[in-house]
Amino acid sequence: MRIHCKECGSKARIEKTNWFSATSADLYCSCSNPECGFRFVMSLGFSHRLSQTNSKTPLT
Repeated sequence: MRIHCKECGSKARIEKTNWFSATSADLYCSCSNPECGFRFVMSLGFSHRLSQTNSKTPLT
């Protein structure tokens, strides 16, 4: 996954991930541009399936 800074458009790094469940998390990010230095939190979450899986292991 590529994350970009919402202020300057440079690449951003995920510094920390706080998982709430197997399908949702907060991503703590920071801009890689030292002149910007913007820090932000993004939410990551599973929305829906596009197809069935062939795996026999259920999502926990």
